[in-house]
Amino acid sequence: MKIKAILMITGSTLATAGVAQAQVEGCTGGQPPANAVQLFDGANFGGQCIQYRMHRFPATGYGKMWEQGWNDRVRSFKVGAGVRLRLFEHGFFAGFYQFFQGDVGSMANWASSLRIESRERAPDCSNMVAGEVGVWTHADFQGDCYIMSGGGTRYLADEGFANDSVSSVRNLRDTAIMLLWDDPRVIQPVVGFPPFPPTVSDAGLRNLPTPPWFQWNYVGGDSNDEITAINL
Repeated sequence: MKIKAILMITGSTLATAGVAQAQVEGCTGGQPPANAVQLFDGANFGGQCIQYRMHRFPATGYGKMWEQGWNDRVRSFKVGAGVRLRLFEHGFFAGFYQFFQGDVGSMANWASSLRIESRERAPDCSNMVAGEVGVWTHADFQGDCYIMSGGGTRYLADEGFANDSVSSVRNLRDTAIMLLWDDPRVIQPVVGFPPFPPTVSDAGLRNLPTPPWFQWNYVGGDSNDEITAINL
């Protein structure tokens, strides 16, 4: 398994905001709850309807629409007052995406997966706070983004973020993080990670910026678009 360490930084650590697969429910008519979205397979909110709702709020919820038979089926949708809907062209949160904060009465049926996000979070993840780690699909903190807090090993596909798609990282924690190329649940991790904070002798980690925070505007090299999990 190939592993890349970032560095030790300073700052406070927040409690995890929480992420989970959104709860799938039937629609009851009217507007969805503040923490839910409703999808329709007909224009103007007609036809069959399915509702995705966060388990915890505020938090982030994701939906694998193909698992409920809704791949490339959505023609209109309603968005709860407290959330933003991000639709993805492909399964597992890949491909073209677009986010919405209001109802849409007609759209082409192109969506295969979704993420429900709190409106308190900026769509471009620009309002991070101390204790959080952010990842972006493009360099210079562009493209789809996702923010994590708390601890443990976080698997991007389990967070509602595309696997092997990270190109930039921002770390506002007071501890080091590791970017993992492979899924340690499948491949035995190597023994003996580099020391934290890394020393000037650690390959590829020279001229490190100083605290209180650290960012890579381009992961680059062999690590670009190869990250499967992040150890917080």
